[in-house]
Amino acid sequence: MRPLEDYIAYWKQQAVKQVNVDVDIRDRATREARQLAGVLAQTYSAKKVYLFGSLARKDTRFAGTSDIDLVVEGLPPDCFYEALGDLLTRSDFMVDLKPLEGLCEPLRSRIGREGILLYG
Repeated sequence: MRPLEDYIAYWKQQAVKQVNVDVDIRDRATREARQLAGVLAQTYSAKKVYLFGSLARKDTRFAGTSDIDLVVEGLPPDCFYEALGDLLTRSDFMVDLKPLEGLCEPLRSRIGREGILLYG
């Protein structure tokens, strides 16, 4: 091959490798999100747990620096920071935990439309 063709072929291979890495990271994060939802339910008596954000939207890129966005319903307010700390120590990803009861109505509606129910 000529140098330009070699260069183009190399970067095409790199792009394919990156897609495979991104799929692996997304799969691992999804498994972790399900496990974290179980922790919220079993340890902290959460009624429902939703996944939202980039991990829930299959059309967006989820990378190793992305976080897992969870919305929890029924978590006792006095347990919030303890639960968040627990999730952060269990996860290889950053976790953004939001209580459903504290969200504004437009965001609650969006969670209802786009969120993925992990527990409840």
